[in-house]
Amino acid sequence: MKIGTERGGTLFIWAAIASKKVISCDLQVMDQQRELFSKFPPKHSQCEVVLLTGDSHSQELVQHVAETLQGEQVVFLFIDGDHTEEGVESDFEMYKQFVREGGMIAFHDIVDDQPLETNQVQHFWKRLREKHEHVELIDDPAQCGYGIGVVHV
Repeated sequence: MKIGTERGGTLFIWAAIASKKVISCDLQVMDQQRELFSKFPPKHSQCEVVLLTGDSHSQELVQHVAETLQGEQVVFLFIDGDHTEEGVESDFEMYKQFVREGGMIAFHDIVDDQPLETNQVQHFWKRLREKHEHVELIDDPAQCGYGIGVVHV
């Protein structure tokens, strides 16, 4: 499952490796991209790409995700939507319930030096990594932007 679709770059990656379903949630209506994104899984894959539209901080979208999952839990959640500290924390708190035990939750843009003031994921990440087993995927700690942090559930 993915919070934040934008142009579909990381959705392409997740669809290529997922075996059953990839759910991607975004504020933007993705009707024009739907057909293209549905073709992201490899030819013989059973993976289905599901695009959901709405505010990730709304109970409506949480309910829509729950209905789409039909009681199943995901192995992997990638949070790459609202990059404010409050927004990323809200996404974590609202969607961690859908990740099975032994699964992973990843965050994009965890390095300190961010190109935009509104990219504040690193502040939440610093607090979260103290409480969870984690891995950081960062090419250079002095880089500007990016970096992925992963916690184990």
